[in-house]
Amino acid sequence: MLALTLSRHDFREYDQRIGFYTKEIGKIETIARGVKKIVSKNASALEPFALLEIELAPGRELTYITRAQTISFFKNVRDNFEKNLLGCYCLNLVNDAVQPGEKDDKIFDLLLNFLEDLDSVAEVNTKTAYDFILRFLGVLGFAPKVDKAAGPWVIPYAEYHLNRKVVDIVNFREKLYSFS
Repeated sequence: MLALTLSRHDFREYDQRIGFYTKEIGKIETIARGVKKIVSKNASALEPFALLEIELAPGRELTYITRAQTISFFKNVRDNFEKNLLGCYCLNLVNDAVQPGEKDDKIFDLLLNFLEDLDSVAEVNTKTAYDFILRFLGVLGFAPKVDKAAGPWVIPYAEYHLNRKVVDIVNFREKLYSFS
């Protein structure tokens, strides 16, 4: 099945818990056994910013990844710090807002198109993040009725409708660069 990696977290000594958004079943959380070992076949494929073909095997309590093959690799997003930051921000927003098992082809297509666009643009700005948040809210059914350009007003709007804190990417970037 087609999948985009949303998150990776350590689980036991050599395993990781990996969150995907798949075209067929929506968001799913899986376990990749032995992925932190040097000889792991799937380790490189399971990195963020890749379109994958994965195979899953159900376990007693968890679902396990048996195979992962990269279809498309968004190299420019991984290599560019600004694009990487923005990509992680948007993937985390989707990961936090969507529950496992919720399938929506529009969310998968939105994520895939966003990563393809982010990979191809020469320079990114915060308007890109605001546009993504607005489109994501529209897919969820919270499209605003106002007709104005995406801007900082999107953050409180998203917080209201998602019932959770949404980090303002502009303030986050400013804080990040203030440490240098």
